[in-house]
Amino acid sequence: MVLKGTEFYNSEKGLHQYIESKNVADEANSTLEKPYIMNLAGDVLQKRILDLGCGDGELGNRFLENNSDGYYCGIDASKKMVEMAREKLPANATLKQCNIEDCWENEPWSSKAFDIVISSMALHYIHDLNKVMGKIHRVLKDEGTFIFSVEHPVITSNYESSEGNEDHGSWLVDNYFTEGERQTYWLGTNILKYHRSLETYFSLLINNGFLIDDVKEGKPVRERFMYEHNYEQRLKKPMYLIIKCKKKGGRAA
Repeated sequence: MVLKGTEFYNSEKGLHQYIESKNVADEANSTLEKPYIMNLAGDVLQKRILDLGCGDGELGNRFLENNSDGYYCGIDASKKMVEMAREKLPANATLKQCNIEDCWENEPWSSKAFDIVISSMALHYIHDLNKVMGKIHRVLKDEGTFIFSVEHPVITSNYESSEGNEDHGSWLVDNYFTEGERQTYWLGTNILKYHRSLETYFSLLINNGFLIDDVKEGKPVRERFMYEHNYEQRLKKPMYLIIKCKKKGGRAA
């Protein structure tokens, strides 16, 4: 049985496994992805932020820390994740349970409503990413910032390399330019994701009116790791693709 991302996070088993994985020493998101997201976001004081795939509200909590005049709206398709986010986030946070692909029709967001749109590890679950990027462009203010992270295309190209690869060793890149659905066995469950090449991610952004400002691949930083062995293992291959871009000013919404 193969589950979509929402189905996984809404299941008791999936949620339990996810919570357990977050408590592992030198966990990948906390060492390789989240620090880069926060650094790229910079000063968010008094900013209007839309978080697509907000999960348990970890990023939202950071964005609203000492930022009582800011506005934060978190979107997630998982009911259980939204419930967890409500417990973690301050009262001035807005949370909506909705699929990223569908939330635009269900919310009365005007054009140029947000200063920043964030999406952490959610867009590789999206089938029609071109449509979603067009919607993101519409709700961003001119010169607004869009930051997102996905699994690195090196990883999504060939999940078969993960079999028997518990030590984070070598990774075979295969079928790289054959894009589309991929199945990965993660946290005890087969999950559906979408593989796209680096070229496709960049082309989608450029064609939807974004200027690419910065690109990170989650390069390990020793100070973020408790154990030397884990740090050295993470140096072997890129786990994440993290892109910061700007909306071109003046483009019609």
